[in-house]
Amino acid sequence: MKLLGNMSRVADLENKASLLRLLRPMPDARVLEVGPGEENLAVKAGQMLGSKSTVGLEYPGCAAAANKPGFAVSECDLNAERWPFDDGSFDVILTNQVLEHITNTDHFVKEIARLLSDRGYAIISVPNLGSISNIAMLLATFQPNHCHVSDEYRGIGNPLSAQRMVRWTAPTRLHLRMFTIRALSDLVRAHGLKVERVHGGSYGVPLISRLMATVDPWHSVYANIRCSRATPSQSGNGAAGATGAAAGNG
Repeated sequence: MKLLGNMSRVADLENKASLLRLLRPMPDARVLEVGPGEENLAVKAGQMLGSKSTVGLEYPGCAAAANKPGFAVSECDLNAERWPFDDGSFDVILTNQVLEHITNTDHFVKEIARLLSDRGYAIISVPNLGSISNIAMLLATFQPNHCHVSDEYRGIGNPLSAQRMVRWTAPTRLHLRMFTIRALSDLVRAHGLKVERVHGGSYGVPLISRLMATVDPWHSVYANIRCSRATPSQSGNGAAGATGAAAGNG
């Protein structure tokens, strides 16, 4: 169990590094991170991009933990409320390990699309339902680690989970939706965005993880996409576009 926990932490760190590598150069970019938590990506991304504005948006009651000098964090109900920014306010929107906690995923993606500038792009990362580890868990008749079935306890149905039968500390930690890369790609297309790139983030295996996540993102630990505004002819293309985007990864 300790080994699995260490692999999970390695995968998390590798994934954050991979998300920063997905940044497309954009001088003076206005950056928003949705759900930054204490270990935000926005500050580093802003530094890399030479950003003139870097802000965050959190669940109600979560902004205090995420606030840092020079990084102001607002709050709203990410599931239902209109996010407190004007249309086209941001050039880069980041959201890492948030969408799987959202009940109204359509509203979440619509708000990302609304807030993106014409030149802007969003980077979205979620756990990958189609990962090799999840497939292996299912073959062993275990509940995959990222697929939560209880509002009160973690690790239900998985004897290998390091958090087996541990109570949740906050309801926002519960995973409500799970995505494959194809599903995530289709969701953003349905709401007027086009997929520019897909990436797997990590396989949790030292030395070869980065290469594997690039060559075969479909079975990696995370499902990561970079997307931007689509023209009418580019929206609603379905899974075929996701396959084409993956082929262009390097």
